[in-house]
Amino acid sequence: RKSGSLGDIAFEQIVLEVEPDILVPMLLLLPDQDQREYPIVIGLSQDGKEKFLEERAEEIAALLTQGVAVFLPDVRGMGETCPDSSRQPRSEATALSATELILGRTLLGSRFLGLRIVMAYLRVHEEVTWFTLWGDSFAPTNSVGFCDPLIGEDDSPVQSEPLGGLLA
Repeated sequence: RKSGSLGDIAFEQIVLEVEPDILVPMLLLLPDQDQREYPIVIGLSQDGKEKFLEERAEEIAALLTQGVAVFLPDVRGMGETCPDSSRQPRSEATALSATELILGRTLLGSRFLGLRIVMAYLRVHEEVTWFTLWGDSFAPTNSVGFCDPLIGEDDSPVQSEPLGGLLA
């Protein structure tokens, strides 16, 4: 755990080991350093906490102004913990997913387990009045009239990023 502040906003950088050798880096933004209890919004996105801060800065600032803390974890394979940006058939992310299946689990299930452990951690270590989950995607949309080509022909469609909403 490492603490700091930027103006009126206090922050904590936390790294939690949710399973042996599985680390979840997290960022907790606190609205008022004197406030003892607060609601928390947990932001989830395939792109992770850095992109969440970049894309939703105004919304996060509004929440903090209203006395709501914002918590941004990078559970397994998201943000900082993402092995690479590709999820093509021979990518490292696909290999991780296949390994989970071989072990009788799913990558989504492992991510959900990590999120549940993160939420349990928050309940124990923070004065939380309530949680809410905010799943988001920052993937661009396909152009109007885009026709999905056959695999290997023409431009592929923009890859969707449903993980944040799916976990929430």
